[in-house]
Amino acid sequence: MARHFDDRLVKLLQYFADRVQHIEEISIQVRAVSRKRDIAWHVQRDVVTDTRNTDTCAFELGPQFAPFGRVYDLEAYRALLTVPQCLGAKHSSLSRPLEWQRLALRDALRPDFLLLTGNDLAIDMVMYGSDYLLGLSTFAPDLFARRDSWWEAGDPRFYPLNDALQYLGCFAFREPVPGYRHNAAQFLQLRGWIESDATHPRSPQRPESDREVLAEIARSLGVLAD
Repeated sequence: MARHFDDRLVKLLQYFADRVQHIEEISIQVRAVSRKRDIAWHVQRDVVTDTRNTDTCAFELGPQFAPFGRVYDLEAYRALLTVPQCLGAKHSSLSRPLEWQRLALRDALRPDFLLLTGNDLAIDMVMYGSDYLLGLSTFAPDLFARRDSWWEAGDPRFYPLNDALQYLGCFAFREPVPGYRHNAAQFLQLRGWIESDATHPRSPQRPESDREVLAEIARSLGVLAD
């Protein structure tokens, strides 16, 4: 039994090693073609024809989140929509207009394509047709679930809860944006969900005074007693 498990583990590790190498190859190609401003050509030639790219999602990441982030032009996004293996894409530019452009293109060309907003400064993008993968939702997944159920049901309570969560998002995702990770840890510790608010030492830290603001927001959301 142990022998069979070891064999399966080795195969699994080999599979993931191959995937990591492939991802690195694709990343290098993307960086190279981005310098030529020809992402669409790369998507058509390299990604569409590569059989390893099955049931995948793309990711546009703004440089506010990481220095290596890239947000591409609409022609690149149009090309991405032609990739049948690509089921969706996360868009993290923190720009409503850029995301609205992508939604319009998606609706016109491929309505089943999943557009996942990463705009923590505009969490109401779900009202325009985006789904979401928001860092902010890690602060209060229970409240986001409540918000989403109210939106689905057409319950007007959606709006004040969305506004309160947006206030939290605007505070936590201020510059430097990666500091939201520390705010998330502070908030979760205030809620009693984790024991420490420590984050990676290379991650930007927020001041201790943020805890007072976060506690006030948590109380207004009903997740922290007075």
